[in-house]
Amino acid sequence: IYGTASRDLRKAEQTLEAGRREFPTDVGVLRALAEFYVRHKQTPAVNILLDRAAGDARRAFAGGRFTAPLFETMVTVYELRGKQDAARVVAATLAAYNGEPSPLAGAEGRAFDSRLDDLLAPDMLAPAARMLLSRTGQALDAATALDPRAVKATPMPQGEPIARLAAGMAQAAALGAGVQVYVSPQIGRQCVATGDARAPALVVGDTFAQLPEGARTFLMIRAFKLMQVHGSAFSRVAPAEVPVLVGAWLRAFAPSYAPPGIPPQAIAQAMSRLQPALPKRPEPDLGLAALEVGGAVGPQLGLLGGAVLAWANHAALLGVGDLGAALDGVAYGQSPRGEPPPPADRANWIARTPEAKDLVAFSVGDGYTEARSRLGIR
Repeated sequence: IYGTASRDLRKAEQTLEAGRREFPTDVGVLRALAEFYVRHKQTPAVNILLDRAAGDARRAFAGGRFTAPLFETMVTVYELRGKQDAARVVAATLAAYNGEPSPLAGAEGRAFDSRLDDLLAPDMLAPAARMLLSRTGQALDAATALDPRAVKATPMPQGEPIARLAAGMAQAAALGAGVQVYVSPQIGRQCVATGDARAPALVVGDTFAQLPEGARTFLMIRAFKLMQVHGSAFSRVAPAEVPVLVGAWLRAFAPSYAPPGIPPQAIAQAMSRLQPALPKRPEPDLGLAALEVGGAVGPQLGLLGGAVLAWANHAALLGVGDLGAALDGVAYGQSPRGEPPPPADRANWIARTPEAKDLVAFSVGDGYTEARSRLGIR
């Protein structure tokens, strides 16, 4: 009425702004105010409005707060900016969050492209951390390797569908030839990376093949990404042991580094396990990188292992595309008898499962949509 009948544009704007303050999560009000600015060529105001709306939603997502209005806000922001692909990704995320079908095309083997790591790796894994893993992570792999005989695993014939899929993934990830898959009766539906980038190997449970295809593929891509980046140790080590392992690894290259809160004896024992696979003459830049990583993580050394797992999860989500399948994969991989929650409990399960919560937040972030855009995924 103010805008068309009385031509009082200032009053019209004030009315819309008041509605936005009173109903901050109402996408109808957000869209109306944005369209008002567009009609009257107030481009800076449109950008400020949409930036604030998206920023509020992202901060909520980063804090683990997921609600339908926040997802709808992000969809609206992307639509108003003409980013239809990103809007579709967020809409699919909301569907997966609600336990509904959320089909999106995935990148498949292209998800292993290391040029995407700046988009897929969490902020904690800055270039120094990724470089240190790439050049010295084999020591972590060797110190924590899983002996297939310890879980009564036997080699899977190369002609089996899972073995053929594993061979294709190893090739896509540019890992060593001749990947070996083992089958264990003791790990149920899990898929464990036990080799490294030079000699990739998987141990899968004897019921792993019964998983839905999407969840199964997600778990395999995750395992191969961990091997590609020399981070598979963090999928095998108990969370309580990760700070000691990380502290010893950093100390091996920076002798002056003192891992906070960890007894020196525990560090010495862990270093003795790492020693056989460490470079005989470490290059000076490795020490500088170790000090930089240690300073960045501070006393929260255990978070580095979780960040590496999140990196692999992000790559696996990019590979399968379907967030619902990725969340199911996380649920199956939690334990030998892991099961996805029923749709009615999906939101509660995500809230109490750090890996699932991180995946949902990542799927509505700019990094994921940019990675999909770089690969031309629609």
